[in-house]
Order: sequence, then structure tokens, then C-alpha cells
Amino acid sequence: MRGMRTVILGAGSLGSAIGGALSLAGNNVTLVARSRAHVEAVNRSGLKMIADGIERTARPIAVTEALGLPPAELLIVLVKSFATKSAIEGARSLIGERTAVLTLQNGLGNEELIAEMVGAEKVVSGKSYLGGVLLSPGVVKAGISAKETVIGELDGSVTERIRAIAELFNAAGMRTTVSENIRGLIWDKLLLNSATGAVSAISGLCYGELYKLPEMERSGCAAVREGIEAARKLGIKLSCEDPKKIWEKARRGLAYDFKTSMLQSVESGRPTEIDFINGALARAAEEAGLTAPVNRTLTACVKGIEAANKLKAEAAKRAVELDHAALYVGDIDGCVEFFERTFKMSVVDDRRDDALRQAWLDGGIQLIEKPCCGGGKLAHIAVACADVKERLAAALACGAEPFPGKENWFTAPGEIVIELTEAN
Repeated sequence: MRGMRTVILGAGSLGSAIGGALSLAGNNVTLVARSRAHVEAVNRSGLKMIADGIERTARPIAVTEALGLPPAELLIVLVKSFATKSAIEGARSLIGERTAVLTLQNGLGNEELIAEMVGAEKVVSGKSYLGGVLLSPGVVKAGISAKETVIGELDGSVTERIRAIAELFNAAGMRTTVSENIRGLIWDKLLLNSATGAVSAISGLCYGELYKLPEMERSGCAAVREGIEAARKLGIKLSCEDPKKIWEKARRGLAYDFKTSMLQSVESGRPTEIDFINGALARAAEEAGLTAPVNRTLTACVKGIEAANKLKAEAAKRAVELDHAALYVGDIDGCVEFFERTFKMSVVDDRRDDALRQAWLDGGIQLIEKPCCGGGKLAHIAVACADVKERLAAALACGAEPFPGKENWFTAPGEIVIELTEAN
């Protein structure tokens, strides 16, 4: 199986680590990643893999979209669960008659969704405890040694193709076994994720702080307990049915300041996978004729945080603020002394541009020395906003005139000169 043509759909940190390992083992690997900077870095200088203190350079191909790529022999799906449908739709050209589609995603329901789209006979599943951290575009720190990956057919059979995929991974240094109970293993990892993901996202606590509070343990164990009860009713075979042991296992081997992926998503304003973890447990409990009030409540709280983040992001796009005001002054030294003594503003820049001396103060004041003007006259104001081009178009539509020789400057009614700058 060496030399298998493999595509990683969702080559973030973990996808890059797996793709890099396969590439180093001599396989034909293509990474499909959203980050253009990452893709360009990989194609320019290779994928730098740092593992166990050793740096090696893999040479996979990297692209930002799968459209138009030829069919793969193995398609490994690692996109976030909420993006599964759109990712598979955009990767149709990759899925040929003999393509195996391996999902190593978190959560519940990805296998069924992919099977509906490409045919159940093409889908295999797995759970991987490999790790990866993107240090910068084109550079990944990979946690591969001593980490396990388990894969299997959805019906529990041990086929030639599942053995071949396991052989492919093992040959690349990724310890992989085949299971006849892959659905049970999917649930095992789901319960681990349900224990800590939501409570950390809601509380904002890293693992070390999370495990100090008995209230967090009670909530996490209660969520796991509901999942265990649903699994029993649905006939899912779990490796552990003790909520306390699952809670403890969830933090094993993790640094004190490690953050769950759900907390990282919340902090960065990105959507979470809550619907595919605690939300999935709640739906499974309902399917089994049970209720799951803890998981439903945790799901609702995280979705509320997501909604609030979205509103904040939209408000930030609309927001504008004064960046600085520029004044013509006759005596720049006298004005600087006045602002320093009166407002405690300090000079952060003092230079001469176009034969005019300019001083910038840390309070957002720009002083431009122009003795002939008599002083105290407004030169221009600068407004920071997130949508410069839209604001400029709106200003011109309202009667403003473009300012000669300056991009994103205009003269507003009343002869006020305004500069638009990008908000940070």
C-alpha cells in the first residue's frame, strides 16, 4: 500500500501532521487547507515536521480547494464537523469508484452524513489520538510517537482495504490497529469530548483550572452519565462505563494550561462542534427514549455564546472610531509643551515630511507646523473602520469629493478632509 495516492481534506494542525508523516514515508499526498499562507509555504519550502525534537521536511502538494483534483485512493476527512457537508460537496472529483473515505473527525454523525453523500460502501471510520500544532504557515509540531489510531469498517468486518489502510499508517510511524467495534470507539472518544469541551467553553477555564473545581467535575460527569445511559439503550459497546474514570482520562497527558478545542473556538469567535458532541448525545438519548437535560443545557449555553460572538463580530464590522486628528499649528514646540503639561501626552514621533515638521502625540493628535496658516486649523481627521471601501463609496454617494493624490481620502461637505484607515 506504499505509494497510495492520499488526500487530506482539512489539513489544519492534525491533518498536516498525518499528511506530513505519510509523505515522509514515500506516499503521494495532497493537503487541502483553508489557509492560503499555509498552502503557499508548503509548496514553496515543504512542510516542516517537528517531532520528538527532530525537524524533517515533507514534500506534499498543497491546495486551497479540492475542485478539479483527480480521484484519490484514500481520502482522509479532518474538517470540523459543521463543515463536513460543504467539504464533501467541494471534493466530489476526489471520490472515484475505488476511493476509500476515512473520517477521523470528532463527534457523532459524520459517518452517516458522508455515507449519505458518497455511499456507505466507501466509508470507513476511525479515532486518532495523534496530535498536531501549527506553529506557523508550513511548520507543524507533530505528536505521533506512542499515540494510537484505531480504524474500522462501519459494519465491524475486517476487510482487505481496512488492513491496507492500517498498514499504510503503521509504515509511516503512526501506530494503528483495526477494530471490529469502531462505533463503540467513536462513542468512547465522544464521551471524553463531552466531559470537558462544553464546560471549558462556557467557563473559559484551561484544563488545570477546570479540574480544580468540583462543580466542573459534577457537570462533566453528569453529561457523560447521560451519554453512557443512551449508549446502553442503543446497544453500543463502550470500553468504560464509569463517568469519573472518563472525566479523569479526558485530561491525561495534557499540560496545565492546555485548552480544549471548543474553548479555543469560542475565544477566537469561530463556530464550535457542540452540535456534534453534547448536542449529539442529547439527540441519541432522545432516540433511545431517554432525556438528557445536562447535555441539552450545555449545548444551549455554548450556542448562546456562539450567537453572542457573532453579534459582537457584526457590531465590530459596523463600528467606527476616530484614529487621529491632524492640526496645523504655528509653534509646534509650544503646542507640544501644552499637550504634555495639560493632558500628559507624550511625543511618540517627531519628523520632517515634505519640508513640514510633524509631531505625533500618544493621545491621537498629529501636529503639523505651518507658520503661515496662523495655527489652530484642522488639517484632517482620520477615521478607523473595518470596511474602508464601503465607507468611501457611501461618502462619495453622499456628496463627498475624492481628495487629489490620496487613496481613501475625501473632502466632506463643510470642507472637512477625512482619511479612512483600516481598523485593527
